[in-house]
Amino acid sequence: MSKEKLKAKNNTKKRYMGGLMGRWLLQTTTVIIAVFLIIAIAVASFVRSYYYSSVERKLESYRSGITDTYFDRYSDSDANFEVGAREFIADFSDKNSVEVWVVDRYGGVIISSSGFQVSKFTKIPEYESAKSDIDNGAIWTGESESGEHISSLTKVITNADGEIIGAVRY
Repeated sequence: MSKEKLKAKNNTKKRYMGGLMGRWLLQTTTVIIAVFLIIAIAVASFVRSYYYSSVERKLESYRSGITDTYFDRYSDSDANFEVGAREFIADFSDKNSVEVWVVDRYGGVIISSSGFQVSKFTKIPEYESAKSDIDNGAIWTGESESGEHISSLTKVITNADGEIIGAVRY
């Protein structure tokens, strides 16, 4: 076969693949992929939003609760508050799904429900907001120092005189 015949044969194949059918397939698959991509992004966004709102509702359920009344009998001294903190963690029923920290009046973690020691220098971003909140609680969503995503509620505990004696972080 001569070079001209081979060139003509290759041009015929190129025109056939790049013709009407090729353009139709490309456009159709592009539209289908775009629709599936939009649906996937919408579903992922919905699931994320639903997850975070359900976590926030769970945290809100701890805002109003027996935390204040539980610590009433332990509010006379820091040592007594620490005893109450240990009993509170021991009695906490949702340990399997929620980690709880009891914090002293200075912002240092006394005890954690996970059983692991928490550094005294661990930042609790919502603690200051909780101290000035009317309901003595604040919710925070963000990343920990290790990059872990966290949603937390800190509920400040006051004594009968209105003085802050500590806090509980869920």
